[in-house]
Amino acid sequence: MRVCLVTGGAGFIGSHIAECLVQRGDRVRVLDNLSTGVRENMASFAAKIEFIEGDLVDAAAVAEAVRGVDCVFHQAALASVPLSVDRPLDTNAACVTGTLNLLDQARRAGVRRLVFAASSAAYGDAPHASKRESDLPVPLSPYAAAKLAGEYYCRAFFHTYGLETVCLRYFNVFGPRQDPKSPYSAVIPLFITAMLAGRQPIIYGDGLQSRDFTYVEDVVHGNLLAADAKGVAGRTLNIATGRSTNVLELIQSLNRMFGLDVAPVHAAPRPGEVRESTADITLARSLLGYAPRVDFEEGLRRLNGHTVAPDSSSMSRRLAGWPRCRSRHGRRPPNMMRIARKEKHRRDGARQCGHRQEHGRIGGESSQSGEMQNPAHERSSYQAAKIEHGQHQGRGQSAIAFREARAAAGDYGWKQQRVGHACHGAGNRELPRPVHHEIEQDAGAHEAHPHQDPRTIAVAEEQAARQ
Repeated sequence: MRVCLVTGGAGFIGSHIAECLVQRGDRVRVLDNLSTGVRENMASFAAKIEFIEGDLVDAAAVAEAVRGVDCVFHQAALASVPLSVDRPLDTNAACVTGTLNLLDQARRAGVRRLVFAASSAAYGDAPHASKRESDLPVPLSPYAAAKLAGEYYCRAFFHTYGLETVCLRYFNVFGPRQDPKSPYSAVIPLFITAMLAGRQPIIYGDGLQSRDFTYVEDVVHGNLLAADAKGVAGRTLNIATGRSTNVLELIQSLNRMFGLDVAPVHAAPRPGEVRESTADITLARSLLGYAPRVDFEEGLRRLNGHTVAPDSSSMSRRLAGWPRCRSRHGRRPPNMMRIARKEKHRRDGARQCGHRQEHGRIGGESSQSGEMQNPAHERSSYQAAKIEHGQHQGRGQSAIAFREARAAAGDYGWKQQRVGHACHGAGNRELPRPVHHEIEQDAGAHEAHPHQDPRTIAVAEEQAARQ
């Protein structure tokens, strides 16, 4: 059984690679400092791996991690363009110094191959949309420069020391376990979190910038192929779908999937961001036998089925990796489309209740007189109807007769009461009891309230005739 090391194995992509290696039967070791990764991402397979909490800049921790390893999947990084603009030195330490330290310890330990997570950010704003590995790199951000430096070090170690290295340039990867809570998070989890919370997602620029959105399963597939393919050592390959989607189209797809109609808010473009990004995957097809398995729309549908329901206090919950089967965890993963509909109904119900309360239609205040009604009458009419009809008739007839008796007593506010209960269930503050209009009674004759339903009068007369 060969040993594989996954750096950044508690992160988004790294945890998926580690999980797949475990399922394949490999012995897996994970090195992560948990600065951006979390243990929850490894919860489903934590008992089957060896975990080392350590940093790539720590030579001793890296030396321990690579001991006896056949292949390294190097995913650890501070993977964010905006973060690199704010903290360039931290980005350099994680992506350049850490990579160099890992390469050095790997060649000393006799590691056979290292697969490096490179980035399409190295292409910059090339004049053509489709990015090829032969294009001249034009890094526009500290993150792009740091990732490109890691590529060059990988190539140098192959030619100098014979350590087999393969660099895979990722494009815009999405899927379960992405963290939407950070302002540096990827665009899809940020948009999903905002839209499900009823907020407008922010687009930096006009929204026509294009991205090659790649589902994480395809990236894992590319890594496994690169670990064993022949004739690819020292090469750089694109791993993506080869198709582009602009950000406005992404908003439309999410609205369609969740049954929403949320318009984005536009802000000024951010420095270091690329305008167009689409991969040419011809080289990966020919050298690795790689072909994308999941298109963009299918990836969104799969993400929909893997997403944890946000709680009522905060919609910004982690997009966790739910298993697809019921038997493993005892329950099905909640569906984001259903969650979105419930959230929309909750907001609509809250607004409706607020409107009714504002106009005096729900509550303890009469919309006509402004005087408070006596709830004792409601209780007495309710109890009288229950005693008269609920105890002397069968269950099948008692419900109809019960409502008729309440209506005859002037207590036809049960419909309003249902609305009030729906509003309470929607999370509104507790509202007063609904208004119940009284019917004046004089010597057995029923005089209708000015606002009483004529059908109620008819029911009352019928009840009087029966008596």
